[in-house]
Amino acid sequence: MSGLAAQAAWAAGWSLLVVYATAHLGLGPLGFGLLVVAGAAGGMLGVLARPALDALLSPTARVRPIHLVVACFGLEACGHAALALTHAPTTAGATVAALGLVGFVAGSLARDERLALTAADGSAAEVSAAVTKLGLAATVVGCLAGGVVAGIGGVDAAYWSGAVLLGLTVAALGRRMVAVPRRRRSHTDAAL
Repeated sequence: MSGLAAQAAWAAGWSLLVVYATAHLGLGPLGFGLLVVAGAAGGMLGVLARPALDALLSPTARVRPIHLVVACFGLEACGHAALALTHAPTTAGATVAALGLVGFVAGSLARDERLALTAADGSAAEVSAAVTKLGLAATVVGCLAGGVVAGIGGVDAAYWSGAVLLGLTVAALGRRMVAVPRRRRSHTDAAL
């Protein structure tokens, strides 16, 4: 469920990016395009960073995938807040790039952990299909919610809403990580 909240928050902001670029940052079509490129570049940096993170996640490591996913969600919350606050195109571009990076890392970690948890019982394909459908639904809901919130409170409000949603997700996952005994933590990761 936490991944769905992150997907909805991302979709709410991304669906408004052209309005954000023009109305909030004062950019034209080229500026909007550069923000999209920044997000893609951040995602590619995430692809390059992932092998280094895998080294942190060795079987003997104390860092669990859920810890990195929660950290990524926290960074995404900060990124949404930064987008709501800034009017500087360079800051916005750097933030969008950072969101691309942490979004890729969180998504790939969650996917890999789901596959590891479902491979033994043969349900990986079904779980993957369900997660894909739910992710698409969260994207639709996020886009609609972003438009409604922006219509009521402006583009800033949509980004603030994403920050709050991600912050609540971090709080819920953090609470769950503390509540579940260490020997059962691998099952906590299934919540991704």
